[in-house]
Amino acid sequence: MRVPDIGDSFTVRFMTYGDTRHVDIRILGPLVAAAGGRPVNLGGPCPQLLLAALLLDAGRAVPVERLTEAMWNEEPPRSARSQISIHVWALRKAFKEAGCTAEVIETVSGGYRVRSQAVRLDLEEVKRKVGLARETTGERAAGLLREALALWGGPVLAGLDSPIVAARARLIEELRLTAAEEWMDLELSRGRHRELIGELDVLVTEHPLNERLREGLMLALSRSGRYGEALEVYREGHRVLVEEHGLDPGRGLRDLYDTILLARAPAQLPPAAWAFTGRAAELELMDTLLGQRGRHLRMGVISGMAGVGKSALALHWAHRVADRFPDGQLFADLRGYDPDADPVPAALILARFLRALGIADELIPDGGEERALLFRSTLRERRVLIVLDNAASSAQVRALLPGSEGCCVIVTSRRRLQGLVAGMGACAVPLDVLPVSEAAQLVARIAGVTDDAAGTLRLAALCDGLPLGLRIAAARLVTRPEWTLGDLAVRLADDRLDQLGEVRAGFELSYRDLSSDAAHAFRKLAESPERISAQWLAGLLDTSASRTEELVDELVDAQLLRPSLRASYRLQGLVRLYAGERARAEEAIPV
Repeated sequence: MRVPDIGDSFTVRFMTYGDTRHVDIRILGPLVAAAGGRPVNLGGPCPQLLLAALLLDAGRAVPVERLTEAMWNEEPPRSARSQISIHVWALRKAFKEAGCTAEVIETVSGGYRVRSQAVRLDLEEVKRKVGLARETTGERAAGLLREALALWGGPVLAGLDSPIVAARARLIEELRLTAAEEWMDLELSRGRHRELIGELDVLVTEHPLNERLREGLMLALSRSGRYGEALEVYREGHRVLVEEHGLDPGRGLRDLYDTILLARAPAQLPPAAWAFTGRAAELELMDTLLGQRGRHLRMGVISGMAGVGKSALALHWAHRVADRFPDGQLFADLRGYDPDADPVPAALILARFLRALGIADELIPDGGEERALLFRSTLRERRVLIVLDNAASSAQVRALLPGSEGCCVIVTSRRRLQGLVAGMGACAVPLDVLPVSEAAQLVARIAGVTDDAAGTLRLAALCDGLPLGLRIAAARLVTRPEWTLGDLAVRLADDRLDQLGEVRAGFELSYRDLSSDAAHAFRKLAESPERISAQWLAGLLDTSASRTEELVDELVDAQLLRPSLRASYRLQGLVRLYAGERARAEEAIPV
């Protein structure tokens, strides 16, 4: 990795000014030494080769014969031993003249040795940082590896011409490549693909036969939407391997090429809701999913009554974080509550998803279980956001879940889907109606009303803060510009459910799925006080406390009854009106 200014500022980044008890030496690049920040004059090629050979075995005795081979290869002069002595003397003098107070090179039986305690070697600092990185994870590990790689100022012992030194230098370069691969994997897992591209491009150019680095560059490019460039990186690697070395690319590189060739990152999110308002706490809760890392799938379940804005929240958040999921975004309406159709089978959704991920029709299995297995395999190393809207049950959702921790799933449902929350650790995001101030703000934004705060507040109250009702009311103002807020308020006051027909339709779908006893209890709630206790409802229904609790749980799960303070429940205003309608229609109760 080439990092700006590393070569020029080595003494600033690594060498310690004023400390003359050590010699700071760099071998990761041209051979450079300093004592207390003052450069050491290392002389010409011969003394530098001598010092390099000693440093490559720092702390160990190096025989004169090995030093001779490192300096002169197979053609040493007759005076090699005496010349080595002279060069050792010159190096000792140079260290002393630079101010070093320690003995750096000592004479031992049959040769010489660099004293480890007298030398601070950049290679040892790299090894220390790499070791620490391997003991931690995430951002800390990536930072340590980056610091280690930044200590490289070029090829090891650049400019020194010796087969022996070059062979040892290649081993050190392998440490650099291993550290670079580990750093690359960490950064890719953190979604920092765009930041990686430039540095990986340099590494691949320097090491064209390293397939791991080439794969990483292809991933970084494809996750940044630069598919053509990613494919070109493969083609160049194929040319180098085949034409220059007679080798075929490895399986991993070929599979990645096929995946990129077939798949373009799907972007299936529908448009975000116009004039989205409020929900700051819920958005903050959902943002915690982004920071979760581990072995478990990140998943959020947005639940709430019909028309409360579950889909709007899911899509608003999904668009806001889409760039954190560079391998695409998948969306499906599961039609859990549809007046004209049954819930969509998971197998059908899986087929759609697999096609979007680049799987050809002939490769998609017939069975739902096999499709689920292929879906999880396809997403194994991808970072994809999946929005499953309008789910009927936990069972419908489970078959559509990836196994990769890099993915994130957002589910919306009228039910609380406790099987996903309790059984799979999904983050529960319960949604209530908007506070009056935010509801009024939503009306004002959609209708373009800025001069009647009291009117927007009254309209917000008549819609009970229900986003669907608010949007319907505001839209009517837009399409009937001759109406004032007061005109619409009068019409809503007369018969809110008739004026907000889609709201009634949503309640009907929730009511349709209730058991007969729960439906009966719901109709009776039209007569209830503002706050309802299970004890009060048991008396009204003339049933046992345990059976009442079961009915209450069913109504709460259907989002027709809301938990409140002190073990009580409440019926939202528009829901109470609908309960009265059902009571009059089915029980002839004069409510």
